[in-house]
Amino acid sequence: KSYAEAEDILQDIFTQLWSGRKNLGQIASFDDYLFITTRNAIRKSLLKKEKQQKLLDRAVAELQPQTFELEGVKDIEKMVNAALLQLPEQQRAIYKMSRQEGLTHEQIGSRLGLSPKTIANNLTLTLNQIRVFLGRQGYLLGAAWLFFNFL
Repeated sequence: KSYAEAEDILQDIFTQLWSGRKNLGQIASFDDYLFITTRNAIRKSLLKKEKQQKLLDRAVAELQPQTFELEGVKDIEKMVNAALLQLPEQQRAIYKMSRQEGLTHEQIGSRLGLSPKTIANNLTLTLNQIRVFLGRQGYLLGAAWLFFNFL
């Protein structure tokens, strides 16, 4: 159903005919030969396209983000909250403003009277402490990292 693909197949057939032009005299029925050659070229093109689509579908499926079961996410959320309770109030406040309120380092700094660099350093320290806490609890660090960096 594609004009461009039909042109490509036709071009391939003519190229094949030209390449084998010395043997064309041995063909009993040129119409039959042309029909079979065209049918085979179309079939080959469709099979190739189907194979490419399967490979593309498989690649897309492998790239889909892995989902956590709802209970697993709730458990990680509970553990993150438990880790936050062990942190000093200022670190907890910076984490909540950054991750829950979505504020920038500059906005957090202006609210707390601190420089954006101090906020960034403090947030890095907080995230590392949460990672260590979750690791001690037996959670996969990759899954936990995804959770509290993107939620």
